[in-house]
Amino acid sequence: MINGGTLLVGTTPTPSGSLLVASNMIIDGAGSTVTVAGLTGVGIFGPGTLTISNGGVLNSKIGAEIDFSLFPGTPTVTVTGTGSTWNVGGSFGFGFAVGGGSTGGPGALVISNGGTVTSTTLPPPAPGIGTCT
Repeated sequence: MINGGTLLVGTTPTPSGSLLVASNMIIDGAGSTVTVAGLTGVGIFGPGTLTISNGGVLNSKIGAEIDFSLFPGTPTVTVTGTGSTWNVGGSFGFGFAVGGGSTGGPGALVISNGGTVTSTTLPPPAPGIGTCT
């Protein structure tokens, strides 16, 4: 999603409206917005990476997790650049997990250069397998 594009995944906050990143996804540029009505999962089915940069925005309505257990590697979300934002809600029993989520595997969250992550349920990273920098 680049250069001011908009993507809406699902219309109601249910698991059927989820976004699962198993490869690479980029949300780049001011006005580029992805809104996920369900869960946002990075790495659950493959060692995925998600980059939110240069003013891109991701809204994850009911929660998010960054983790993976089947293959080597660490799924990573990078939020970088002024105006780049990841907003994570938490409802229906979901929250925000960096490592140790539903798969119990590793995960990493990198916030740099003025990027912002907001969450209604931001626990610390899972000990030994989750990292936030």
